[in-house]
Amino acid sequence: MTHRNDNDLLLKRIYRLKDEYDNIIKRLSEIGACSTIEKIKKECGLKMSILDELIELGKNNDKTDKRSLAEKAYRIINRGDIDDQRGALMEIMTIREDPDASGFMLKMVKAYGLISQKNRWSFRIFSESRSKKGLLKEVSIQVSGPGALRYLKYESGQHRLIKNKKSPVITITVYPLIQKKEIEIDPGDINIDVSKSSGPGGQSVNTSDSSVRITHIPSGLTAKSQQERTQTKNKYIAMQMLRSKLIRAEKENMINIKKARRDEILFGYGIGTIKVYDLEKDTVYEKATRKSISGIDAYLKDGIDSFVSTMLEGEEIKKIDSYFFNR
Repeated sequence: MTHRNDNDLLLKRIYRLKDEYDNIIKRLSEIGACSTIEKIKKECGLKMSILDELIELGKNNDKTDKRSLAEKAYRIINRGDIDDQRGALMEIMTIREDPDASGFMLKMVKAYGLISQKNRWSFRIFSESRSKKGLLKEVSIQVSGPGALRYLKYESGQHRLIKNKKSPVITITVYPLIQKKEIEIDPGDINIDVSKSSGPGGQSVNTSDSSVRITHIPSGLTAKSQQERTQTKNKYIAMQMLRSKLIRAEKENMINIKKARRDEILFGYGIGTIKVYDLEKDTVYEKATRKSISGIDAYLKDGIDSFVSTMLEGEEIKKIDSYFFNR
């Protein structure tokens, strides 16, 4: 499926809403859709309001502002959706020790930092793991700000590199940023390990035992923080990460898994390879859009925005169809 004309398709769906307005309202009022006063108030009332707003959006649309249309449609359809306003936690890792993968992970971290800066999101690295040779193997990032999760979820999946007949894989997992009050963790279900934070080659970063690793025993999920200088702060950050993992695992019916795989994609957007970076040809291939783009460095600077915008436009088309036409 291509997304080349997604903006035009989105407008067609909105215009179709106008043409089929009476039939859609009738379907919303049928038995099984809104058969009770409660359902009419909670579901149909909201859907009718959304229908009217989308039609108004189509009437006033500025066709030159393609990205704005998708964003406005998204806000209308997802009004009141708490996930839309969440920040995100990202785990970026490679299973095998590889210089190319390690170097590329650093580039990715820099790219997400620039994206955060452009969107005025808070960005911080709170944990990283290196091999004995000092090669980066894993890094965890927190991005706080409205819309961060909505944006970064499309980066979740496997990013494959190609160089010298090798194809190391970098796996990105994106979790919603969850507050303490949203999920309770039994203290008896966790194991807390404390150690000295380590830098490249294994040298100690801090003189105190500040690195914290928390394991949720029933599920096998783990979370680690080592960037802060105090054990208390690192424990707080690791618990925040663990809550995010648990609530996502719970939604995916994975909470009873005894040992969660480190490379499991829990978010559901990036199952398998989503992008291929050919380091020799200096190209990026986006599997979802079927596009091949020249210039990897330029892509990491500006191309991710275009990719996410395309994905959002496609998402709006699907949501409008499922919301009003496929009942």
